[in-house]
Amino acid sequence: MNKHVPSISVCMVTYNASTFLRECLDSILSQTISAYELLLVDDGTTDDTVEIISSYQARRTRHLHN
Repeated sequence: MNKHVPSISVCMVTYNASTFLRECLDSILSQTISAYELLLVDDGTTDDTVEIISSYQARRTRHLHN
């Protein structure tokens, strides 16, 4: 299996999620499996969720703004 092609996609929809977002992202990114991608869909948040997501530069993370 090619290590650069994700075999699992984790989709997280966020809306004003800054209270628990770092804890959630740290948990997902610390998993031992490496063949996954994390898709973060921001649903028009008005708090600092976007700034928190932007501070994570993991290569397996993609941020989509709705």
